[in-house]
Parts: sequence; C-alpha cells; structure tokens
Amino acid sequence: MLFTARLALRRIPLAKLVEWLRSAAPVRNVIAAELTAARVRWAILAVVRRNNGSYVCFPQSLAAYAMLWRRGIPSVLHYGVNRSPDNELRAHTWLMLGDMTVVGGEDAPDFTLLSRFP
Repeated sequence: MLFTARLALRRIPLAKLVEWLRSAAPVRNVIAAELTAARVRWAILAVVRRNNGSYVCFPQSLAAYAMLWRRGIPSVLHYGVNRSPDNELRAHTWLMLGDMTVVGGEDAPDFTLLSRFP
C-alpha cells in the first residue's frame, strides 16, 4: 500500500486524491477501530524501517488512510507546514483516528495545520 500511495502521489492529480480523501467511510466500533489502526500503524512502520526511510510522511499517511478506509474506519489526514531553521518551507502530513495518532504525529506539534481531509 505504501508503494501504491507513493505512486498515486506521482501519477494522480492532487484534486482527484483530495476528492477520494473527502469520501466518508462508515463508522465502526471505536475499540475495534483503534485496534485495527494500531495494527495498520505497525504495518506501515515495519515497511518504513525495512526501506531506509524511502517512504516519507505523505505516502505513509495516504497508505494508512486507504488501509483504514477499506476496513470502514474513518480517519482524518492532516496537512501542515512550518519553516526550517534555514527558513525553507516544509510540509508534513499525519493521520489521526479520533485522538489517536496513526502515523506522522511525532512531528505534528511543530507544524501549523493548513487542512484536514475529509
């Protein structure tokens, strides 16, 4: 799913991806959703560890979103920006399920939120 997410970011217009992100998934049992999200986080991070960081935050968030969406679990992808110490603009994405961070949340406090999907 990470490879597919990275490929989608390169090949599919962002407007189409945003349209898909805005489609709502039906709500499921909260406890089951959190357990599933924890397994999705583990799977994503296991692949990232074995690929020497070749998957950055956006494909991680998009893959996790897709994995949860396929299981009927609604999550929210967050997109934020900040300035690096050398004044370059940096972007970051992270995925949340309620108050639970699925992926990317460790750096989230350093970024100003621009948008949420859906």
